[in-house]
Amino acid sequence: MSPTIALLTDFGLRDWYVGTMKGVICQLCPKATIVDICHAVEPRNIMEGALMLYAAHSYFPRGTVFVAVVDPGVGTSRAPVVIRSRGCYFIGPNNGLFSFIVGQDPKAQCRRLSDSRYWLPNPSATFHGRDIFAPSAAHIAGGVDWKKLAPDHESPVCLSLPRVAISSNAVSGIIIHFDHFGNAITNIADSDIPADVKNVRAGGLNIGKLVHTFGDVAEGASLACRGSAGFLEIAVRNRNAREKLGLKIGDKVTLEIARGRKK
Repeated sequence: MSPTIALLTDFGLRDWYVGTMKGVICQLCPKATIVDICHAVEPRNIMEGALMLYAAHSYFPRGTVFVAVVDPGVGTSRAPVVIRSRGCYFIGPNNGLFSFIVGQDPKAQCRRLSDSRYWLPNPSATFHGRDIFAPSAAHIAGGVDWKKLAPDHESPVCLSLPRVAISSNAVSGIIIHFDHFGNAITNIADSDIPADVKNVRAGGLNIGKLVHTFGDVAEGASLACRGSAGFLEIAVRNRNAREKLGLKIGDKVTLEIARGRKK
């Protein structure tokens, strides 16, 4: 089976950046299958990129090489790294972009990409995606031992992720992302959602009961459900919840429990 290289960036599709990275990969590892996860991450939004990468990564085959580039500090002292986690490789800047990946895998290994023999010559200070990350991914996908590209260990930088507050009568978190449809994704994981939720509140608004899916409520009604990414979501059926409810990143979300916390 051909190796898989998956790309996630904030580059958009208007410019040549994504296509150029693919060209580098095709030259160095022509047998690779290149998959685009997303190139519409909000510019410089590391948290959004980290969440999108986490939501997608587990659906790829073992051995996949992920290249993630949301890199406002490109060309500075921030390190280029490769992380090995659960049989896959994650390449990009050490700026918190892999926070969810390493946070869910205590055995994840992080190393600094430092052997320039595996980079393009004379790397640009402003396009490490092309000159460092893409060629590194191609070499690893082509069979080069990842430790040759990254002989030294590096401590992964992790974002300061907000914690979920859990008590006997409530579970509280915050909104951390809005998807394309305006659905609000929270930091409350499925495993933190109790069995007996009597009411959900978000941004000071009453959302209602936890439901199974969008179609369980009337057109234009608000709802809370377990989202496909593994986190609680706030939505409005066939509407943009961000706009209709006036929600924003950081808004508090509370699950009120009927009779003490249950799993």
